[in-house]
Amino acid sequence: MTALLLFLPTLYKMPQALFLLAVPAILFRRREWELKGADGSLRNFMILLLLALFSTLNNIVGIGKASGFSDAIPFTLLHILTFFIALNLEEEDLETLLLLIAIEAAIVILQFTLGMNTFFRGHPDYKKFDNITYIYFIRPMGLSSSSSTVAFKLLCGIAFITLKGFKGKKHILLFVLMLIALMVNFNRTSIVAVGAMLGLKFLISNKKPLVVASKLLSILLLAILAWKMGLGEIVFDQFSRGMGALDLSYRDVLWGQSFRYIVDNPFTGNSSYKYLTPLYAYNASMEHVHNSFIEMLATHGVPIFLLYIPLIVLNIKKTNALALLPFLLLSLYQYGIFWGISFTDIVFFWILMFSNRIKDTDAHIIHSRQLSAGV
Repeated sequence: MTALLLFLPTLYKMPQALFLLAVPAILFRRREWELKGADGSLRNFMILLLLALFSTLNNIVGIGKASGFSDAIPFTLLHILTFFIALNLEEEDLETLLLLIAIEAAIVILQFTLGMNTFFRGHPDYKKFDNITYIYFIRPMGLSSSSSTVAFKLLCGIAFITLKGFKGKKHILLFVLMLIALMVNFNRTSIVAVGAMLGLKFLISNKKPLVVASKLLSILLLAILAWKMGLGEIVFDQFSRGMGALDLSYRDVLWGQSFRYIVDNPFTGNSSYKYLTPLYAYNASMEHVHNSFIEMLATHGVPIFLLYIPLIVLNIKKTNALALLPFLLLSLYQYGIFWGISFTDIVFFWILMFSNRIKDTDAHIIHSRQLSAGV
């Protein structure tokens, strides 16, 4: 039930407010609310509480920057709800989410095969293609409202399976399905972020220097061979959309405008109201910064932004660092994390702060079985 309530708001036409229904669902099953000092959960809660407190004060002082009713509740308060949802996620919830993501992955692949980006004909971006030259211009959306939304879900699923270590044939099958879906969805940032995680996993799977060196040499030789065969040129042509050079899709413009704003408002930012900047090349539409960290810096100002740093750094461990990598890389080129409450935020918070709890539980179960068997 909880998993379904977390997945539904990610679908087309479904309101984001549905995430809030997960809170009473968790209250009903009353799993765990204890915050422990030993695992850092009490410290993390206090950081989030300080973020909410200071950003609320920042809101009040700069209330003239509020853009409407949507700014009535500080979005940092939603970080706390995300924290408690992640705290109470159990392995069965995550396995159910994996299955739901896999179903949407299969739909993404089907849409690509049919040459269409969504089954919802009423969608403003609905497209059907007879001739496909560049995958970028199709970008299937699955059941989501955008291609980015489904890409973020696929990234979450792949990161979770990587964290769990590909346990059983089911995980391997789901992983392959999600990876294929991510390729045809062609969210370039997500592909690079996941590729970096999997490449690093391949390299460190054996820590002997000679083995690592041989793997690096193999990758280099394969890359040279692929380029000589023309495969590298094809991949580059797809990533550059036939333009002959990689572009940042106006991100450099957004970042430049944002940094100028930060320099002009270093202490209060946008008074903790989410910062938007006009993109004149796109009919002056107001856009997020397409970088979570610059977004938070421009939104809050430097002093409040600094609270995000220990929240991330103090929770990175050997056991979760690899699975966190794609979220952090994604958020350098997309507004990926720190929305307040979102599917990506919930999975990111769980991996960052609570994934060790399930590992500890698994170890405790195995140890108990060994004792009962007299091992």
